[in-house]
Order: sequence, then C-alpha cells, then structure tokens
Amino acid sequence: MSAAGFSVQTVHCNVLISALGTRGDQWSAAMEAFEDMKERGLQPDVITFTSLTTACANAGKVRESIVTDAS
Repeated sequence: MSAAGFSVQTVHCNVLISALGTRGDQWSAAMEAFEDMKERGLQPDVITFTSLTTACANAGKVRESIVTDAS
C-alpha cells in the first residue's frame, strides 16, 4: 500500500477499504488493508469502521465485523 515518495494516511486506507468492501468477495483484502493500516501506526476512524462493517456485511461475514469493531 505504499509507493516511492508517497505518505500513506488514514484517508487513503479508508478509500481502499471502502472500494474493496463494495464487492463481497474482497472482504478479506479489506481486512488485510485494515491490519496494514494498524501496523503502520495509523489511527482508524469512524469511516474506517463503517467501511469494514460494510465489507463484512456484503460478504455475509457479520461476526467478523463485530470482532473488528471490538478490537
């Protein structure tokens, strides 16, 4: 999720998570982007959690979205 000379910020991660979440088959990639975001020390916000919840719901993975929101 990085390119030369590009500083990744929360908003960039949110866009990626949201885009991946629109397709039900990409929910795990959205979760990976979220984990990468946390590893980079970026602070998730309400948009992050809304996008993750939507990604999980679109894939029928409601339990995963609940666990993610609790972490």
